Amino acid sequence: MQNVAGATVRAMQTAYHTDPAELRVGFGPCIRVCCYGVGEEVRAAAQRAFPASVALFARQPDGSHHFDLLLANT
Repeated sequence: MQNVAGATVRAMQTAYHTDPAELRVGFGPCIRVCCYGVGEEVRAAAQRAFPASVALFARQPDGSHHFDLLLANT
């Protein structure tokens, strides 16, 4: 996980003197948990990046894991 959203906010602060408290964020179409199957490398990265990463994954009947990209960005 590379914290793209956080890096974007920091870049806006530097370039435009943006106050993060005044930002409003909208999410467009993205891959949801229903359709985003991921491997162990993504699960391990999410566990390092998000303290409550268990909520970001849904175990599928076949044993695979799907990642909730929208919830992670939220």
